[in-house]
Amino acid sequence: MRFYLLLFFCLTYVSLYTQNTTENFEKYHNGFHEEKLYIATDRDYYFPSDTVWFKVYYRNGRTHERLEAEPLVYLDYLNSEGEKLKRVNLKVENGAAIGDLILPEDAVSGLHSLRAFTQYQLNFDHSYLSSKSILVLNNESKKTENKDIPANIKIFPEGGDLIEGIETKVAFYCTDKNGFAKDITASLYNANGEKVLDFSSMNNGRGYFNWQPTLGDFYIKADVDGNEIWANLPKIKPSGFVIQADMQKKGFVNLTAQSSTGLSLENCTLLGHLRGQLFLEQTLDTGNTQSLLIPLNDLPSGVLHFTLLDEQRLPRSERLVFNDAGLDSSQYSLKLSKDVADLRDLLSLEIEQLKPKLEGDFNLSVYYDGINYINPQRQSITSYLLMESELDGRATGYLSLFEDMGSRKSRILRDLIMMTHYWRKFEWDDIVKGATKGIQLPTQDKFNLAGRALHKRKKKPIKADVQISILDKDKFVSVNQVTDENGMFVFSGFELKDTTEMIFVASEYDEKKKKKQKAGEGKSIGKKNVKLEFIDIYDDLLEPIQKTNANLTKLVDQEAFEMQDREEIAREAFADQWSIDLDAFTVKTTRESETQMLKKKTRQIYRDMGVPPLTNSQQVLVDDLAITGAGFTDIYDLIRVYVPGASIRVDPSTYVKRVQFRGIASITQEVYAGIMLNGSFISDQSARTIDPSNVYLIDVTRGLQGGAALGEAAAGGVISIITKDYVNSTGDVSIREKKNSIILKHPGIYQARRIYSPTIEDQRKSPNVPDLRKTLMWEPFVDPSIDADFQIMTGDLSGKYMIQLEGILDDGTPVFEQRSFEVKLD
Repeated sequence: MRFYLLLFFCLTYVSLYTQNTTENFEKYHNGFHEEKLYIATDRDYYFPSDTVWFKVYYRNGRTHERLEAEPLVYLDYLNSEGEKLKRVNLKVENGAAIGDLILPEDAVSGLHSLRAFTQYQLNFDHSYLSSKSILVLNNESKKTENKDIPANIKIFPEGGDLIEGIETKVAFYCTDKNGFAKDITASLYNANGEKVLDFSSMNNGRGYFNWQPTLGDFYIKADVDGNEIWANLPKIKPSGFVIQADMQKKGFVNLTAQSSTGLSLENCTLLGHLRGQLFLEQTLDTGNTQSLLIPLNDLPSGVLHFTLLDEQRLPRSERLVFNDAGLDSSQYSLKLSKDVADLRDLLSLEIEQLKPKLEGDFNLSVYYDGINYINPQRQSITSYLLMESELDGRATGYLSLFEDMGSRKSRILRDLIMMTHYWRKFEWDDIVKGATKGIQLPTQDKFNLAGRALHKRKKKPIKADVQISILDKDKFVSVNQVTDENGMFVFSGFELKDTTEMIFVASEYDEKKKKKQKAGEGKSIGKKNVKLEFIDIYDDLLEPIQKTNANLTKLVDQEAFEMQDREEIAREAFADQWSIDLDAFTVKTTRESETQMLKKKTRQIYRDMGVPPLTNSQQVLVDDLAITGAGFTDIYDLIRVYVPGASIRVDPSTYVKRVQFRGIASITQEVYAGIMLNGSFISDQSARTIDPSNVYLIDVTRGLQGGAALGEAAAGGVISIITKDYVNSTGDVSIREKKNSIILKHPGIYQARRIYSPTIEDQRKSPNVPDLRKTLMWEPFVDPSIDADFQIMTGDLSGKYMIQLEGILDDGTPVFEQRSFEVKLD
């Protein structure tokens, strides 16, 4: 009796525990918001030293509408081995952030990645962080031996399980060890080695076969590139439930729920949701088979997630379906003045809206598309927002699934994606238990700095008093913090609008001396035997990125060689056009002087920083001086000795040093030179923290004329200081020690450059320089209702070009439009 009473109470508890699954579902999703990022780039392929122009869209993860928040976004550039080479800090404004980065000169061929994330997104599965693969082509890459890469076959029974007696569509996906698709021909065998049926993949390693399972063990034997591989089928269950979907009728999905003999669908429930928003809750009747015809045209486009709950409201079967309603028609038309253009020709582009006016946020790119580059992970804003961002992991061939939306084959291939990728946005066990999502990392709009204090000699964590001082042009900030017992400290709330230097001073914490310290006094106390170790919070939290496919190397190297040939042809054709009769003239060329080369390099550095270069300036390369920066106590001593006409003035009350040039004065007040550090003006007090040994270059202009574009701060002249760690910067925080302090340089928010699009007038000024731009235009912010007309200037590369308009309407609808044109030799 006691046993039966216990069983009764257990069953009653389970029933009460699970009867509110729908309420739990809504409670779970109402407990947090979702953020989604998309990275748009000017093109999908690049060469070493190319500039990647990008825009990051920040959207509501459920509706794709604009979020009001303006958080920090971190964008990482990773090479083909998954190593982070650079991080760019961005600030979202009006739903997006723009930036650019220059690829390394030694970038090797292969798939590289851009990865973007907010702090808030790290609360969730990191496989959903936005990632954009870019193909790098380098004909000087080190050749690697292409070894046979073993393949792996994954089996996905429709609905989740193979149930005895229920005919089932069995999908499969074959990939190599790096996750790239491999097409196969294969056969199904039973445990006795008897062949049951033959099948093969349809597209990008994916396919399916229909089969009615019987109890027993079964396996697949497949041929992949001449190699034989094996895979076992999932265990066949004697009873259970399945959901099957038929997408044959356009605009509808026919869902069929089935149960095995002895089980009934009575009181089972079919739930459907789209990005966490319920649209279906249907209680089923008695019997073993029931079908529902669900119209799709009134539902938003994207991944529909159907779940069958049994009478105890426990999940028993799931099926993903892609709703492509409304995606087979264009939103905009790209009209070009001509389809075939000449070299250095001017084209007119008109963007015409085809549907009722809807505002949105767009970017426009015009790029060279005359190479057959192979990027299996190409994506568009449509394929990413509506499909790829909803599924687990990366896959190949997403973009091709959206090129012919209306065809039957395209629908079948999209459905194979649904069957061969899991939904991992949440676990049903959490829903059933009534759990909520714990949010530990809030939305972040200011920077944090974290680290640990260690004993200098013992190298063990120590409780310490840490002081941070920030000196910028407008204010002085000094903050103290006592670490915890493990030496950990976190300073938060820094709004670093540009590169900023900070001074950290740490000392062993002394409770007695701390009590004696005067109120408001920010002085560090205790023995200075502390070493600080700074921590990149996000690098510690982020999961490693899988390296890409080495088998691409041969293909992209070949394409790089062919591209080089095309550029040589363009140069030769250009040279013929502007040739000089050598019988009549003797042409002499001279090597650039060191001064000219230094000026050119300085201008490039300013372009990288996004600030106008100084005019009529004089450069001082510190490493070439008789006494290098290491021989001076501060930057002012270095300026006094090596900058002609500069004198150092000291304020007797504050001891602040200032620079004044001879001959520059004002009747009403003293006029001093402005000091720039790596492209940003800093205060005279802040300049004293610059380490002279870290100075790479001093660029000097006297008077307002040389720095007119920089405003009032340049009225007394400008001393622009460029540091060695900036020249060699990866975009991350840099750290250097000086005496008893540590100077930390934080890159702050990246100030994006604007692309240079030459006009006809610009090109006529330099007719002897070939124009080999791959990107003719990059406009990160386009409003087609206002910016409907554009001028495109072609260069000297003949071949196919692509015009690409990409963006999101205010109602969350993604837009992706392309059209091509050709440039021919005269």
